[in-house]
Amino acid sequence: MVWLCSSLGAPITDQEVADYYKANADKFHAPVRVAVWRILVATKEDADKVIAEMKKDGSVKHWNDIARERSLDKATNMRGGNLGYVDPDGKTADPAIVVDKAVLEAVAPLKDGEPAAQPVKEGEKWAVVWRRQTMAAVDRSL
Repeated sequence: MVWLCSSLGAPITDQEVADYYKANADKFHAPVRVAVWRILVATKEDADKVIAEMKKDGSVKHWNDIARERSLDKATNMRGGNLGYVDPDGKTADPAIVVDKAVLEAVAPLKDGEPAAQPVKEGEKWAVVWRRQTMAAVDRSL
């Protein structure tokens, strides 16, 4: 089969397509990813307070307000603590944000849309986490 590059009109061979596919495997294959929101606070007591407040009002708006006001993570607090989709190794679409293994372990047993009932120790701080959504693995063949 011969492909034509519409911008150049030059034929693209099957081998060039295969080479591109191989060189760009990350565009065609991705593991299961989980969307996680996190509010990072200084102490377990602070985390327990956030969880208690969320039990009274579990709305997204309330979560966002708390994240903006109290989350110590300045990279995500204005996004409502949205870490984005997280790969199994903790990487996200933002190279500056790598999610702690403890957070991934805490959200693993949760269902989509379910907040964790207990805070998570994350380094010297504590996290309140909410599993928002799961994105299925992607495996596109050549």
